[in-house]
Amino acid sequence: MFSVNLRLGVYGDDTDDFWENLFGKRTERLIPSHYDIELRPLLEDGPEGTRHSMPGKVRIIGTTQEKTEKIRLSLKSIEINHSSVKVTSNGALVAIQKVDEEGMQGVDLGLRINLEKKVGAGDTIEVNIEYLAKIQQKEFLKGFLHLPCDTKKDAECNKTQIAVSGLNAYSWVVGNHCGTYFPCIDDRDLTSTFNLSLSRKNEYGTAANGELVSTTPDSELKGWTVDKYTWSSKLRLPLFAFTVFKDYSYVESFFGKEKKSVKIYAHKEEISSKKGLYTSIVSSVAKILSFYEEYFGTSTNVPKMELFFVPTTYTDFGTWFMKTKGLNFYNVLDIIPSKENEKSTEIRVVQHVAESLARQWVGGWWDPQPEMSLLFTKSIPRYMEYLGLSEVNPALGEAAIYNDIQEVEILDRQDDNYKSYKSHWSKGTLLLRMLEGVTTKDALKTGLLSYFNRLWNENSTKMTTEEFYEILQNSTESQKLPFDMATILGSFVDNVGIPLVRVGIANETHFVFKQERFCYQDSRDKANDGIWYLPVTYTQGIGNTRHTIWLTPDQNVTYVPGNTSELLLVNPDVTGYHRTLYEDSLLLQMLQQQLEMNHTEIKPLTRATLLFDYFTFADEKYETYGAALNLTTYLSEGSTNETSLVVWKTFLSKFSGTYDKFISHPQYPKVKNFLSAKLINVLDYTSSLKTSEDIILRDNLLETACKLNNPHCQTMAKELFSQWRVNPNDSSPLDDFYPESRPILQCAIVRNGGQEAYDFIMAKYRQGVQAKQATSDLTRGFLKSLACAGDKTIFKGFIELILTPPSSGAIEDYNRWHIERYVVSTPLPNGREMLLPFISKNFDLIDEKIGRSGRSVNPAMISSLARSWEFSTAEKKQDIQELFKLHEKKLQDGNSLIIVPRVYDEVDANIQWMDNQGKDILNTIP
Repeated sequence: MFSVNLRLGVYGDDTDDFWENLFGKRTERLIPSHYDIELRPLLEDGPEGTRHSMPGKVRIIGTTQEKTEKIRLSLKSIEINHSSVKVTSNGALVAIQKVDEEGMQGVDLGLRINLEKKVGAGDTIEVNIEYLAKIQQKEFLKGFLHLPCDTKKDAECNKTQIAVSGLNAYSWVVGNHCGTYFPCIDDRDLTSTFNLSLSRKNEYGTAANGELVSTTPDSELKGWTVDKYTWSSKLRLPLFAFTVFKDYSYVESFFGKEKKSVKIYAHKEEISSKKGLYTSIVSSVAKILSFYEEYFGTSTNVPKMELFFVPTTYTDFGTWFMKTKGLNFYNVLDIIPSKENEKSTEIRVVQHVAESLARQWVGGWWDPQPEMSLLFTKSIPRYMEYLGLSEVNPALGEAAIYNDIQEVEILDRQDDNYKSYKSHWSKGTLLLRMLEGVTTKDALKTGLLSYFNRLWNENSTKMTTEEFYEILQNSTESQKLPFDMATILGSFVDNVGIPLVRVGIANETHFVFKQERFCYQDSRDKANDGIWYLPVTYTQGIGNTRHTIWLTPDQNVTYVPGNTSELLLVNPDVTGYHRTLYEDSLLLQMLQQQLEMNHTEIKPLTRATLLFDYFTFADEKYETYGAALNLTTYLSEGSTNETSLVVWKTFLSKFSGTYDKFISHPQYPKVKNFLSAKLINVLDYTSSLKTSEDIILRDNLLETACKLNNPHCQTMAKELFSQWRVNPNDSSPLDDFYPESRPILQCAIVRNGGQEAYDFIMAKYRQGVQAKQATSDLTRGFLKSLACAGDKTIFKGFIELILTPPSSGAIEDYNRWHIERYVVSTPLPNGREMLLPFISKNFDLIDEKIGRSGRSVNPAMISSLARSWEFSTAEKKQDIQELFKLHEKKLQDGNSLIIVPRVYDEVDANIQWMDNQGKDILNTIP
């Protein structure tokens, strides 16, 4: 099956024109300038029509590019009233020869209108059509969608109705376009004005991203009302959106000098029970939009903002759904748990909506792809998102920046394909921050305003990268930078990876700065040793003036005068796009001392990036783990607790991976105690929550606390299980937590609840299987949590399920494949220790039960254990060698001949790491 979306309006005399038009000829078209649309969405059966249908009328006004007697419009699942079709040219009715719906090989290509005579090039054409469209119930990509609601609450479902359009830029490329709602010219680049009349029963409401101009009784139907909307300025079709709903209410705020409306809609009971939460969220949205209006100096880009929080089980209706110039939709089941602390929820929701607010304010110009590098077109709204989040809460802006720093690290590893950078916003956004740091926020603001004004005023979707450089150059002329923008930014856009700045002490009066390309171990031998036009900022002493030096291809080493016995802080506000390595131990010691004496004198994002870099340096052998761990001493011993979210996210994300390598090592208790000690103060701090960031910090600490089986997590798990087992058939108390936290707590329940908790969760898994949901994330999540059994006898019973026939009702056959993976991914040493003896004892039976195509699955299972650092000692390697030798004759299939040598390589790498980096860690920690 395939689909074709035509971009054509009219075609000429030649038969060849059909094929030219089909494959993209862009002449002889009807170019629409205005649509009048009348729709009556029917969500229920009645005398007005059949449920899930949408009677409609459309009037299209446009001009022709060349003389033609044939007009084609795009249709998708629309029934046309052929007798209703009328065409006028310059106000005069044009006789119609015939109207038909054409197609090829079963593919709907649209509506074909043959006229009795040609209409002239440049003539004003008006097309009027009556039709019947469908309201989809399952497939959003095929039209106006009636959303199914939460089937657990059928009574509420029957009362609550909402249907939404999804005609937006994101989904256009996969088939959803204007032809699903009304006959149209299917071209996403064309702009038009619109009038939309929505007829609805009086108990329903409507919303659209146009301006509501009137609400009047329907002249044809008693008990019905018509809402008329208009889009007075030209709009691209992908940004046209509307909805019809029942039993929704809203909270409202206002933004900007003109006090324009911001509304958040939700089911009326949801608004009533959580009015404080929704009021806080709508205030944050208004604050961001007010900031954008002041920043851009215009109040016209977003005339209003309406956000709908909809409870629906429709699987594709995620937080990404429709976000298009003033009308946004979110699945409330995804982002607002029913009982979680409102402050925590508020921040999470604001983080979700901030991206769409930034994109909608700057406009729809970024899609389709302009001629400018996507690295910048997608990063500019992200930079605006930074600023908007910071207006609500500076910690949110920091968190967004830190996430991009993490993303760029992932991209760094793809240095053999630099084109991957060009389509990723993280790098471009951090480069904009680099400009902010080397110039000023105001200078960058001036450049962005010039950029946006050109696009807005000229209604343009095209701008080259060179033109963008020129705009930025003009805005920063007063800064007198030593190099032009094309040179500076071009060295990053056209180069791979990230710079490394080495900082050392040359003598008593000078520091030395040097740049090179940062390389990962697996890319050391690759080419592309690029050098950048790199600005590097630094301060001497706390709170002193920032200085900037430049490292270039011609001068990649620079000597800087200064007091080398005084604290040197490079990249003090993390605007620089590079890693910083303090090569002289004295420089690093002074930073460590400052953190221990008063870490708040260094900004949170700077503290986080320092840890981020040094753990990366340790991973890649630029530095020792001792150097990285010494920088964390203040986390548990400082005079003031470290409570920054980004700092703890950095430390836990970086060190937790290192910690996992010790789970099956004899020195595991030492590493566990070290990490536990780091958490004591901060867990005590979050037990008495003071701010909304504290709540999110607690949630981020939860995974590590439960991995360590910290008393904080033990207590929470026991309380949750106590609540759950009292009413096991009702909703789980874990439903009140965000999805990423639920499996963590489920694991903790099994780990601390003994046989009773294990049996309880197993019953939940079997219920999922019986409900034909064995492969769902929820059901498999139950199975995975069983691997957390802390008692060895209970755990032995779990791994023996690999051998249990499905007829026993234990584990569905296709899920038994996952048991070994779940064991490896749990944080418990008992499970990993017991898996190898289990494989050894049941080697043949395992192959019999879950082997495929004559291949032994055992080597693959042992390889997973090796990758999980189960085997990192010579003794463990010997155990594997003895096992493979014992079954040597059975390991002659091609799969085993590949995997077995790989297992030895992985174990050797583990042992080598443990003898070097692992030894360094063990020697450093107390």
